[in-house]
Amino acid sequence: MAIDYAHPTIKNSDQTYLDGDQNGTAAFGEKVKYDFDGDSVIFEAAALEPLQKTAQIKRTIHYQYADGRKAADDVVQTSKEFTIHGTRNPFTQEETWEKSADSDNLAKVDSPVIAGYMPDIPIVDAQKVHFGDKDIVKTVSYKADAQRLDVTFIDDTTGQTLKTVAKTGPSGTSADYNTAKDIKDYQDAHYELVSDSTQGQNVIFDYDTKNDQHYVVHLKHQISSLTDIKTVSRTIHYIYADGTPASDDVVQTATFTRSDQHDLVTNETTWEDWTEDQSFVQVISPKIDGYTASQDVVAGITVTPASDDSVVTVVYSKNPEEHHDNGQPGQPGQPEQPSDKPAQPGQTQ
Repeated sequence: MAIDYAHPTIKNSDQTYLDGDQNGTAAFGEKVKYDFDGDSVIFEAAALEPLQKTAQIKRTIHYQYADGRKAADDVVQTSKEFTIHGTRNPFTQEETWEKSADSDNLAKVDSPVIAGYMPDIPIVDAQKVHFGDKDIVKTVSYKADAQRLDVTFIDDTTGQTLKTVAKTGPSGTSADYNTAKDIKDYQDAHYELVSDSTQGQNVIFDYDTKNDQHYVVHLKHQISSLTDIKTVSRTIHYIYADGTPASDDVVQTATFTRSDQHDLVTNETTWEDWTEDQSFVQVISPKIDGYTASQDVVAGITVTPASDDSVVTVVYSKNPEEHHDNGQPGQPGQPEQPSDKPAQPGQTQ
């Protein structure tokens, strides 16, 4: 029940109001003066108006990257519906509300896992809310994890590591490096590119925080090849005792080859073995009538790349004169051409 104390009705007991006002009962709400001689004061009363409020508390969790971009969908939690009661004074319009001890708990929320990024709030804790609390806004910020990668340059010729380039940076960003310049430097030093697992592209940090990134560039030495040739000869001269030619020379030759590997990186040369040893076959000295050769046969020999050229001289000496019945001195015969045995397989004449 509400009473309007601000606007009472006053009824005088006299016949006349103070200041000569008319006798009687003043209308409700009019201002009158007490004369304190048995006046009646009447206050109006009325029932309080019942009131009711309902409300829910909302918590919104935003997920964003450090640059403000959205990282994941918002999570919105809503409490149960709270209800409280109250009254309104019809005269003063004053509202009176009961105090509520009712509460609700908003559950904890695990922040989403985003590969390569770390949230500043891994778990948004559970929170107790009451009627009258303001809505809640939480923002979880994701910062890129620190990543590591390396590029290793390997000399396939020696098996050694030439250099390793290491880079660190946030997930999903460029390492600001590619292999082009380093490869060019090695090529200028006479290396050849075998393979490059970066494909010559700028390397990018991935989102895997458990494993570093590893790239490999394979190189090998540039090698030049040359062929070395050596010829070994044996010359057989046929002459008379006075030094004049008795028959055509016989010249036997053997050719040997070997290859070299010249490393342009180290400037070192490696020679392969010479081809196999060869043989000069025996040579039968030609027959010249009336003359005897100092060697009937020039024996066969084996020659190697280390052998020197050689010369054999067969000298023909005149045979003692023969007496013939006709009394005429014998005439020298024509020399036979030098003869030698056919070369056997693997032999050189």
